[in-house]
Amino acid sequence: MKKFLSQLVDFDMTLYEVHDENHDPVQNITDFWTKYDIKSFREYMLELLTVYNGNPDHAKLLFNTDQMHEFIIALLRMYMAYHMVHNRDLDLAKIDYSILVKSINNQQELAIGKKIFDVFKQFPKTNNK
Repeated sequence: MKKFLSQLVDFDMTLYEVHDENHDPVQNITDFWTKYDIKSFREYMLELLTVYNGNPDHAKLLFNTDQMHEFIIALLRMYMAYHMVHNRDLDLAKIDYSILVKSINNQQELAIGKKIFDVFKQFPKTNNK
């Protein structure tokens, strides 16, 4: 229970740290994309979706609870950073996205994603409500 409460505090502090005078949203965005490339981002998100749905296929999970907690906090911190950039009208040009461009994983993921997108855009859109 103590660990869970600590994780809740981490979660809440991530929301409130934007008020710290030393808060640097641009650095938070850079930190996230430095640590998580597109492939790992996708893997974590798929695992979150699997867990959220109760792991119906009893798939072997890739990440332990601590890794998932760290990812969720980093994701929330990045989201809040983008939100603060928007609200404060900050310049995103300061972000060095070259780490994304240099990553072979990112280049491969973007190329594969483009091919998949091109296949799906050939089909008529359906309403899946």
